[in-house]
Amino acid sequence: MVVKNILAGISNAQQLLLSPERLRNIFKDIGLKTWGEIKETGDMLEILWKLSLNMDVSQEEKERAYEQAKDLAKTIPAFGIFLLPGGMVLLPLLAKIVPWEILPSQFAQGKKDKEKSDKTEES
Repeated sequence: MVVKNILAGISNAQQLLLSPERLRNIFKDIGLKTWGEIKETGDMLEILWKLSLNMDVSQEEKERAYEQAKDLAKTIPAFGIFLLPGGMVLLPLLAKIVPWEILPSQFAQGKKDKEKSDKTEES
């Protein structure tokens, strides 16, 4: 009887973790972050286009383009890890373990926001 209750509890926990609503929210969040990265990359390309035509570009625009170029450089290794067998599991683990940022800014920003909310809930 005890084993049956434990198994039922595990089954309920798995259903909560993989519920359609939770999966929908996860995919929606990933889609929004990816769209944000695409928009930032488009802005960077526009700034580089202006620079190539010798148009005036502010220092702030140059800094934004530089930051986005760094994000693109982070994306390439992360994409390579993701393509490895088991990469869907390995990439999130590496993102938590390694001391440097392995994910682009949109994804890292979500991680920082979550850490802030966790700290405020503990207080």
